[in-house]
This record gives sequence, C-alpha cells and structure tokens, in this order.
Amino acid sequence: MLERSTVIQELTKVIDPELGVAITELDLVEEVKVKDGSVSVQYHLTSNYCPPQFALVIGLDIKSRVSKLTGVKNFNQTIIGHFLADDINKQLNK
Repeated sequence: MLERSTVIQELTKVIDPELGVAITELDLVEEVKVKDGSVSVQYHLTSNYCPPQFALVIGLDIKSRVSKLTGVKNFNQTIIGHFLADDINKQLNK
C-alpha cells in the first residue's frame, strides 16, 4: 500500500532548477494526500512571479517521480499563489 511518507521521500529528489535545492528543503510543499492510490500534491514556488518555465520544470519532475511510484493510480498537483497558477495547473494536469 502506498504511504504518504513514500511520496514525501520522492519529493525530496525534486530540485528547484534556479536554486539547486530540494523543494522539501525550501518548504515549498504545502500538502500531500494519499488515499486508495490517488495522490495529490499542493505546493507553492519560491516567488509568486517565478518564471513559468521553472514552474513547469518543477511540476513535470514532481509528476514524473510521483506517478511512477508503485500503487499510484491517479495523480494531481496544484501550484498555489503563482500569478499564472491556473494556466500552469492546467498544463501539468493534462
């Protein structure tokens, strides 16, 4: 069974491309929920105006790493607080 701690451990491998530090070390992860194979991750970026290309890099890395974990059936992520959050979220959750 997939555990929340497993997802969080995987998120420690996601590195902010601009700072070179894990998103977990930067305290960017707001919430991780795991239930019956459905995983959702909510996070913010280092700035509300973080360049969208960095937001996409981080989001795609999160999606790639978490989606491959054994037991993940559905994955959704949400960036909060970014000026283009709605557009980025749509792109990442296709």
